[in-house]
Amino acid sequence: MIWCRFQSGQKVSFGIVEGDVVTEVSGSPFDEHTVTATTHQLSQVKLLAPVIPGMLYAAGPNHRGHVEGMAARRGTPPSYPDRPSPNYRSVHAIIGSEENIVVPKDCSGAVQPEGQLAVVIGKNARKVSVDEALDYVFGYTIGNDISQRPWQQEDRTMFRSKNCDTWKPMGPWIVTGLDPAAFRIIVRHNGDVWEDFSSSEQIWSAAECTVRDLDEAHALGFRFFAKEVSVSHAYVHLVEIGIPVTVGGLTVKTGDLLHGDKHGVTSIPFGIAAQIPDMVKTIADYEKMIIDLCQSSDFSMEALKENAKITRPY
Repeated sequence: MIWCRFQSGQKVSFGIVEGDVVTEVSGSPFDEHTVTATTHQLSQVKLLAPVIPGMLYAAGPNHRGHVEGMAARRGTPPSYPDRPSPNYRSVHAIIGSEENIVVPKDCSGAVQPEGQLAVVIGKNARKVSVDEALDYVFGYTIGNDISQRPWQQEDRTMFRSKNCDTWKPMGPWIVTGLDPAAFRIIVRHNGDVWEDFSSSEQIWSAAECTVRDLDEAHALGFRFFAKEVSVSHAYVHLVEIGIPVTVGGLTVKTGDLLHGDKHGVTSIPFGIAAQIPDMVKTIADYEKMIIDLCQSSDFSMEALKENAKITRPY
């Protein structure tokens, strides 16, 4: 199946592409959705980047030809990575496949394309094995990891050399049900072939580069709560400090008293905070009464109902 994201007039929708026609979908392919009866000619809509993910990362260098080509230009033997090395790309740099790439005014060095197989994750996952990884993949698209080589060599990070606005063209659509090791990727620059390679030449497969989990936060004793578990890292940037935030339906303000564990989190009003220890002891005593009754030979439904009048007076 071929999925796209498109704009018709002022409306942005997901759609399913068949030939020259796109059928509008209500909702998202990653959630509940309905295929509508509304259709458009592809030539009459604007194709957008097929997805704006919460997080985008690249597992490079991961193509043998790319590693060997870079080594040849340096005049050194190729050095292949011994493990996948994912690193971040800015989701704010993503554009559609037919949009213009803007080169900053202060960019005077070589700006080059890098064709990439883009793997689109469709489900939340955690601690997924290589054998199971592709079960969490929704589909595949094509990305272009535009890179500025002097900045890449000079800067301590790749933030500037890889993440300028418009430097991550993607699309035009997502295709499901394909073999990630059977793609031929061709990059053309003004009609000339810049790159031509097969995804079978990857050093690490899509499954080996797709999902991962980091436990450093737990090892450091860092306390946090979140709406849900997501694939790898969420994309986060600092907006403001000291303002109320709502996470998973709970609004938290500076100075709030929170209690949380692996089952969830709640906010405790300061007005009743001092009463909490006594309330906890009372609940524990009531629960012990119920457990003792259930484990005794005197257990019956009638006895449980009488017990409930004491332990659950509210």
